[in-house]
Amino acid sequence: MKKKVTKELWYGSEIDKDGNPVYPPLAPSEERHLEGLNQGEVYIHNRDEDPKIIIVTDKGNVKEIGGDSEALEKKYIRKDQPDGTDFLLSANGGLVVRGGELIEEVEDSLIEELE
Repeated sequence: MKKKVTKELWYGSEIDKDGNPVYPPLAPSEERHLEGLNQGEVYIHNRDEDPKIIIVTDKGNVKEIGGDSEALEKKYIRKDQPDGTDFLLSANGGLVVRGGELIEEVEDSLIEELE
């Protein structure tokens, strides 16, 4: 395996008219490597509302690291807004219920569900 080293780190927060991140262009060639992103370089889109880390793959494609945010939203329960799941949820360390419901109502509801 031949190691390649680059020290270019790009960052910015530019977005297009639809609110999508605008990334630097790909470098047109190795000779003109300073004109855009190259393999092994990282672009950090540091916009507070939607930060992303971008790389150039070995096939010259620009990809976001970390996967599809919509897929993650479907997989994980949010803590910053109301959310739920259709699957069994375990709270092995215990459960604190707040927000106006009495714990007895919650217990009755859970007992009914288990019966």
